[in-house]
Amino acid sequence: MRNTFVEKLLEEGERNKNFVLLTGDLGFGVFEPFAARFPDRFYNVGIAEQNMASVAAGLALAGKRVLLYSIANFPTLRCFEQIRNDIAYHKLDVKIVAIGAGVEYGSLGASHHGTEEMGAMRLLPNMRVYSPHDKAACRLCMDEMFATPGPAYMRLNKSGTDGVFDGCAGLGLTCLREGEDVAVIGTGPILAEALAGVEASGKNAAVYSLCRIKPFDAEGLRVLLARFQKIVTLEEHSVIGGLGSALSDAVCELGVCVRIKKLAIQDVFTKEVGKQAYLRERYGIGAADVAAAVKELYA
Repeated sequence: MRNTFVEKLLEEGERNKNFVLLTGDLGFGVFEPFAARFPDRFYNVGIAEQNMASVAAGLALAGKRVLLYSIANFPTLRCFEQIRNDIAYHKLDVKIVAIGAGVEYGSLGASHHGTEEMGAMRLLPNMRVYSPHDKAACRLCMDEMFATPGPAYMRLNKSGTDGVFDGCAGLGLTCLREGEDVAVIGTGPILAEALAGVEASGKNAAVYSLCRIKPFDAEGLRVLLARFQKIVTLEEHSVIGGLGSALSDAVCELGVCVRIKKLAIQDVFTKEVGKQAYLRERYGIGAADVAAAVKELYA
């Protein structure tokens, strides 16, 4: 999925002569094609993310479209105040991308786990929030980000779920597996666990993707709730502030009575280290957890 991201950067660089890419001492072996083609529009700001966000704001005020990039929570939580005051408040055309969403950088520990940043970005006025699960979804997210002026945030994994689903047809609530009675709604590459869990459950549950967390697809939810009154949400993020919270808020606004089971990292720091698959299981967001949740709602 990261390679698709870089391809789209090159396309935007060719299309928009005001497009500038900033990185926080990251992207070696990734951004060389962009730097070679657009040397005057690529800047490695170094390990200084607060400064990078403010530099991005200054460039945007000068008429540039800026994308800033770093690992997990560094381009978001580390410089949250600068994003809030310098970028979001002024509705500047700055796109923020974090690689290593969730616990992909599992061996580096909680400091490198992106488990709260989606909720933090969703909290900010004027900020759009995206979480694609495969290459096709990444392209759609970037197309919409670049077509929409103003600030946006996208979280990525280096790899996605390509080959697991037949691409992505939309950024709102999109059905990836037909079913009945229970709908599993996931965001990001952890959707692979959703499909595996539904299959392991032996139940005919549906699987939906949601790539745009904010603004939320309220109309798509209205349609979905006409078919399903039992929902499982799955995300590689804190149970607070992410997909499950956004969906619960939207359900409240619609005034519909529905049962929701949230599979997410509970209100804890992910202190253990290990591979992503191990940490998903350890923190209750693996395929076995999906299977158990689906069976519970069918009971």
